Amino acid sequence: MPKRGSRRKKTKTHVVPNQYEIKKVPKSFVVKHGRVGTGVANLVKDMRTVMLPHTALRLREKRTTRIKDFLKVARPLSVSHMVMFSQSEKGNSHVNIGCLPQGPTLNFKIERFSSAAAVRILQRAPVNTSTIFHSPPLVILNNFDTSSPHYKLVSTTFQNMFPTINVATVKLSSCKRVVLYNYDKETDQISFRHYAITARPAGLTRSVRRLVQAKIPNLGGATDVAEFLLGNAGMGPASDSEYEDESVRVTLTGRYTGRGNMKGNQSAIKLAELGPRMELKLVKVMKELFKGEVMYHAFVSKTEEEVDALRQTAELKRQRRMVQEANVKRKREAEADKAKEKAEKRQRRREQYEREKRDIETNGAGIAEGIED
Repeated sequence: MPKRGSRRKKTKTHVVPNQYEIKKVPKSFVVKHGRVGTGVANLVKDMRTVMLPHTALRLREKRTTRIKDFLKVARPLSVSHMVMFSQSEKGNSHVNIGCLPQGPTLNFKIERFSSAAAVRILQRAPVNTSTIFHSPPLVILNNFDTSSPHYKLVSTTFQNMFPTINVATVKLSSCKRVVLYNYDKETDQISFRHYAITARPAGLTRSVRRLVQAKIPNLGGATDVAEFLLGNAGMGPASDSEYEDESVRVTLTGRYTGRGNMKGNQSAIKLAELGPRMELKLVKVMKELFKGEVMYHAFVSKTEEEVDALRQTAELKRQRRMVQEANVKRKREAEADKAKEKAEKRQRRREQYEREKRDIETNGAGIAEGIED
């Protein structure tokens, strides 16, 4: 930054983001509803990390907080999805995914889950996650039956929860995470996994790779640098695990995170699991946001007559609610008119009192002058 006199002159400015593009990016609320256990509470925190950077990481909630309270805040913040975790008294855990502002809502039963801490504690060398959450993850859907209407809706919802990827303009360095949804037809369950993408130079032994990655080697047991490069400096012969499979090698089209991952070079791509893990089973699909007509239920099936009866009942309830709202509105308007009429009456009395007071004062002054005369 050049100087102008004793002060520095700013020559570069930050790019102002397009507000329309910001509103198009899917945003989410991940909350817990009601009383939940420690495991589900940790799962909520892990899912907020998965949904970064377009989610509220430090969203505060209380047991008394209602869904309406979240929805009031969601609209001005352009939140598009709400992920709500709950737990029954029997210990069954559920997750509801609602598409704002009008639905639909997907209800899943969590068959099994593991927190991110439980997944990473079993890893020998966990991945450094300090910079990988600055960009959204890539979404992979596997084995979803798009011919089924409800599972087509599920796959579309999962895709729309994350920003879309433009292959022509996306930067390779921003692709650091993967979210995988895998559907198993035999068990009728959806597996959720979260991975970090790692890359390292391919076709190199461990010793040469350490030199490429600018790591200082230990040459204490070698008389020549050739012994280190050939694997005879106390490291033993190269093992099979040091050589990558040809199928995981890719030619980088741009600079990627990590030393040696340069444009045009070949690198070995691997996935490191970050957690959490979930096994989900679709229970029902509701037409509206956390309520409304049930379009699909995994355990309850109804005939057309029963569905028509439920629709008629819902229509009667809707009409009754409209009548009640109209009555409440009419009563409030009547009360407002009555209060206004009372206020006007008080104002007229006050004005009349002021006129009479002025008349008395004027007449009293005239009488006093006549007496003096």
